[in-house]
Amino acid sequence: MSAEFRIGQAVPRHPIDWRDAVLRQASRVALALAAFACFWLFVLPVIVVALSSVSTQWSGTILPAGYSLRWFERLGSPEYDALLTSLEIGFGVSALGTMLGLWLALALEGRDRRGLGALVDALVMVPNGVPSVVL
Repeated sequence: MSAEFRIGQAVPRHPIDWRDAVLRQASRVALALAAFACFWLFVLPVIVVALSSVSTQWSGTILPAGYSLRWFERLGSPEYDALLTSLEIGFGVSALGTMLGLWLALALEGRDRRGLGALVDALVMVPNGVPSVVL
């Protein structure tokens, strides 16, 4: 028995095996659980910290009682000068390290690893080998 189909004619579908349906449903449940776990572990703490930074008082309720920027105002006080200095130095060193690393990567690209290239390669890898506690 040969089957001929014409354009616009309904194509007979094969019945879906129940195992495929169960696996499809299980994968949807697993994906939903993974999404919920990621939200619970990664997104919710960030939201809580952000709300805590602008709250006046937050205890015993789901949301803060009021909102204020007083915590950010305190960052300008003299007792936080050391923190601001550390942040300035950290950003500066990060920018300098990124520029030097990019320059070295571009300089070493396509060169053989003998002679001066090997020496520069070894010097670039030294910070990875020296623990930060020693520094």
